[in-house]
Amino acid sequence: MAVTHARENIRVNALCPGPLRTPLLMNYLDTNEKKNRRLVHIPIGRFGEPIEVANAALFLASDESSFVTGTDFKVDGGLTAAYVVSYIISIRNKQSYFIFNLFFSLF
Repeated sequence: MAVTHARENIRVNALCPGPLRTPLLMNYLDTNEKKNRRLVHIPIGRFGEPIEVANAALFLASDESSFVTGTDFKVDGGLTAAYVVSYIISIRNKQSYFIFNLFFSLF
């Protein structure tokens, strides 16, 4: 969609939040043990705040991001970067090789 609509001055991006300090998550993680089991996987060492994702959305909606399109804007404290595993899968079909990146998280 980003490529299709770029010349129409329409920008298409994905906002990808990580675990946020919201009542829903904090009620689920109701003990320090549960919280720490999640926090150990977030490189920045804390849960995100909803305002941090809101600020990212404001940036993407602003003229400051006028040259940004077709991106995955991750606001996840480094979680996605910490859990990227690349597998090289060779497929012998006309000597083509494909690389797949598998993204996963423990949340």
